[in-house]
Amino acid sequence: MVNDLPTRSVTILGPRPEQFEPFASAGEEFHQPTWSPDGSLLAWSRATTDGFSVVVSSNTGGSATPYDTPFGVFYMQWRPDSRAIALLGAPEPGKVGLAILDLDSRTVTTLNSSSSYYFHWSPDGDELITHLGGARLEQLDPTTGDSYVLETVEPVNSVFQAAAWTPDGQSILYVRSARPGIASAQDELVAHDLGTGEIDVLVEGNGFFNFAISPDGRRVAYSIRNLEGVTSMGIVDLANGRTESIDAPSTLAWQWSPDSRKILLLGVGQGAMTVGVYESGDITRYQDMIPTATFVQNYLYFWSQYDLSHSLWAPDSSAFVFPAFDGNADLVFLQFLEDELPILIGPGSMAVFSPASNSP
Repeated sequence: MVNDLPTRSVTILGPRPEQFEPFASAGEEFHQPTWSPDGSLLAWSRATTDGFSVVVSSNTGGSATPYDTPFGVFYMQWRPDSRAIALLGAPEPGKVGLAILDLDSRTVTTLNSSSSYYFHWSPDGDELITHLGGARLEQLDPTTGDSYVLETVEPVNSVFQAAAWTPDGQSILYVRSARPGIASAQDELVAHDLGTGEIDVLVEGNGFFNFAISPDGRRVAYSIRNLEGVTSMGIVDLANGRTESIDAPSTLAWQWSPDSRKILLLGVGQGAMTVGVYESGDITRYQDMIPTATFVQNYLYFWSQYDLSHSLWAPDSSAFVFPAFDGNADLVFLQFLEDELPILIGPGSMAVFSPASNSP
């Protein structure tokens, strides 16, 4: 899927030579196209002079259905069964609001708001874990709107964005203060077992935390970027607690491959973004690129949230996609791991793969 802001279009490419362009209309703005977990649907945010909506289309184009929303949606995440979407937007200045679009009832229900808002659907789709105001974690029932505080986190010298469920739905990953009330204390990334209440500390440190569990649920990758812009990074094996270090101090954002064997690394270089793939102790470097303004401003700054809903990786982990500015225009490139140079796909400000292969 390619989103091109200059032409205000959303285009679906492949797996055959056809291209499906559901919308490209004057006077309308399209943002945040997001694949459903089963790869059959695509949703994006639309803004017109008449108001805001989320549009849902099939993966082959054709008809698309708009659903009016109470605010302009700047982030969305599908429920795991692909029948509902959690939406974030700004209902009023200084607030981020959450609404649920239910495709079966064709309703959009506003639930709550906070000064900052990050979330993740549970694997069974029955609830969300929310990180509100940088201070507390809540478990939210999207059907009733009821919620309760799981923990007050408030890291002392660190920040993080979205807490994350493990694939089995038993535990939640988040960052908290190791010793509340002590200004010099480090913070800690923990795995909280909701059934037993047991909390395992995975790593301690101070800085901007990113973390994600591998798709197979066996390992947790983390990065901690300090105030000097240096990133420490590693992988924790959940079975034995062993940590594997990754020597990638310039890393800004990263993402597990679908096969849980590799990690795409995007880092800060000399006037460009470095691109690499980590696997089994080695990093393969690819051509540097200048990311598009859309990729930087709308996605990279909030990547730990987008990592839960958008994949740069091909479903078979053989390639990844990235949007880059070549000095004249925004373009989308496809990089096969076995190739030295990427393949130019065409114009585009942002692109992501569907989570499921549509090949015949």
